[in-house]
Amino acid sequence: MDKGQELTHVQQMLILDYLEIGKNITNNSKKADIYAPLIRRDWETTRQYFSRLYGEKTSKNLKIILNYFEKGGFSKQVELVKKDIDRLNK
Repeated sequence: MDKGQELTHVQQMLILDYLEIGKNITNNSKKADIYAPLIRRDWETTRQYFSRLYGEKTSKNLKIILNYFEKGGFSKQVELVKKDIDRLNK
């Protein structure tokens, strides 16, 4: 990822999801309470995105997220993202 490249709202949410932030919270409103301030995004939009978050695991988004985790040295998350990319390519 280039230093000037900004992550989209969904990409930020996917990163937090791969980091297992709020992993045990099943209520989207409560998850939005945690995610929205962390990523400095609108609460309502964040809450709504949870309903389609896994559909946003597109090749484009996952490649950007993979690059983010590789540069940061997040080996566990790199493996998880690679598995999801492999699933998409099958």
